[in-house]
Amino acid sequence: MNVTKPLPLSAVRIQDGFWRTRIDNMTREVIPYQWKALNDQIPGAEPSHSIENFKIASGESKGTFYGLIFQDSDVGKWIEAASYGLIDRPDPDLETAIDAVIELIEKSQEPDGYIDTYFSVAEPDKKWSDFAMGHEMYCGGHLIEGAIAYYQATGKSRFLEVMRRYADHLASRFGSGPGQKVAFCGHPEIELALYKLYEVTKEERYRELSRFFVDERGRHSEYMIKNDVKAQSQTDGKRQQRHAGKDSCDAMDTNGVLAIFHDPVLHGWRHQQPDCHRHQHLPRAVHVARCDGQVGEFFLENAIELEAEKNLGSQHQEPGFIQGCLDLAR
Repeated sequence: MNVTKPLPLSAVRIQDGFWRTRIDNMTREVIPYQWKALNDQIPGAEPSHSIENFKIASGESKGTFYGLIFQDSDVGKWIEAASYGLIDRPDPDLETAIDAVIELIEKSQEPDGYIDTYFSVAEPDKKWSDFAMGHEMYCGGHLIEGAIAYYQATGKSRFLEVMRRYADHLASRFGSGPGQKVAFCGHPEIELALYKLYEVTKEERYRELSRFFVDERGRHSEYMIKNDVKAQSQTDGKRQQRHAGKDSCDAMDTNGVLAIFHDPVLHGWRHQQPDCHRHQHLPRAVHVARCDGQVGEFFLENAIELEAEKNLGSQHQEPGFIQGCLDLAR
């Protein structure tokens, strides 16, 4: 099978005036501004405390956690964006700043690999107790993506190794094996991050854990019912999970499941044109592809429904359309 792979960002240089102006604005203005915001240096703005939280968790500063429970994710997102900026426009000062943050993150990491400043500082006795709203894996996923981007931008592996230890921590605790817990994060993100980590490291357990989280999402709705995170029952008894009013969650759901279902080893996708006069309108989850396995079917149905809503509007209500998509994907 011929498997296409995306070009690395370092192999692409956008010169077009429209996009060049915006990329330059991001690297020269937005990313430095965000760095100031993360360090509470914007007059009149509410403090972020994101960097300070890591200083406290690492023992370099004293104080209490401040911010939202998922505040750590802002640091991971910024490192990812700044790393993409470094690929486009090398900046030694920016690279030095990122290295300093990575040192803080590494110092905040607990001996077993765990990273999360909220639970390390504010509620250390409640780690891995609230999968619906705790956002632990969500924060970890964004830090993983930041580590991957920085490794790809600079070749430095320190942050990548830190986050591999975190991923190993997850792999030891979650799964279907003896002594492991069947659970998944209420906010999708870790699924895609783990798969990307597999792509960089070729470590099979990361791909398998990503697949595990994709498969379990929707099967065990008890994690999702509390805190107004709704589990919707299907007529055939299956369940799919949606976050009310959270389009970002739905998008991450779809991205994570597509990464798994397009994996040629896990699911043996064979590229082919569906024999259907409406193939050009099929959702991405099944377009020009067929899956031999049944793994993740609960979540695939959710992904198809979401894509149909976006691409077809009310047309997706035609009798048998969603079932037809599922038949193509099976």
